[in-house]
Amino acid sequence: GREVEPALLAGSFDRWSGSPGDLFRQENTPWRDGALSLLKPCVDRRGVERWCWRETARTDADRPLLPMSQNCAAYGAQLGQSMAYVSIHLGEILTLMSYRTDAFFAEHLCTNSVYTGFLMMNLSLLLVFLYVRPVSQVLQLAPLGTVRLGIACAFAFALFACNEAVKVAYRARMRARNDELAQVALERSRGGKT
Repeated sequence: GREVEPALLAGSFDRWSGSPGDLFRQENTPWRDGALSLLKPCVDRRGVERWCWRETARTDADRPLLPMSQNCAAYGAQLGQSMAYVSIHLGEILTLMSYRTDAFFAEHLCTNSVYTGFLMMNLSLLLVFLYVRPVSQVLQLAPLGTVRLGIACAFAFALFACNEAVKVAYRARMRARNDELAQVALERSRGGKT
């Protein structure tokens, strides 16, 4: 079938909202006279009612179709992939920050200038991947608005919070183990049992 001209769609498509502007308003399309001008009800071989093209309306090559890569479903999938990418990218950054020490991360956040530099570079690249048009188009990512970005970041921060919570239990267990070993060492230093 015939799709919308890519240049026409590119000129009216809003990457932030996914809106094609007035391009697909019914009065601006071959559907302006309603669905029945192009389609008719028909029944398939199983008796299920469907919509079929009117044979007199158009040839196969001239039937109006939505673009394969820029329709609502495709753009929704691209938004979902972008949100997943943000969650994974940010989740890895935050997890590495959490793994750097057994202690609470904030105490050691800026103690290593090389790590801090790479942290800033990684966060900057995440923003470039999402919001610099030539880069996001190559990566097939869509720019995320505040709400979608917040939701994607929430999952990364949830992973980070779980890591930090596990470290609390780990530190408590290690403190008990170290206290136990300190008692054994003290006893051995006094000539006690070995």
